[in-house]
Amino acid sequence: MPRIHMLLPHALGSAEALARMQQFVTRLATQYAHHISHAEQRWEGNVGHFELHLMGFPVSAVVTVGEADVRMEGTMPWAAALFRGRIEETIRREVAALLK
Repeated sequence: MPRIHMLLPHALGSAEALARMQQFVTRLATQYAHHISHAEQRWEGNVGHFELHLMGFPVSAVVTVGEADVRMEGTMPWAAALFRGRIEETIRREVAALLK
């Protein structure tokens, strides 16, 4: 399966960044409801586990919120690989907006 790796810097401190990232899947699922279904998240401290269906394809990710950055690692099915660039761009844009 294709993997996604992103390191997104922020200047919020870990507590504020964590609070904002905990809203991430809910925000995406609302904003992109025509593309996303079955969005779920589970947090263990500063580590979030996300699962959703994007355009019918299952996508999962682990997000680790640090003091100065957010690390995202995930997988998507091969069938969604054609959309990988668009998916990564959307995630980067949405996370950057959340972490401003």
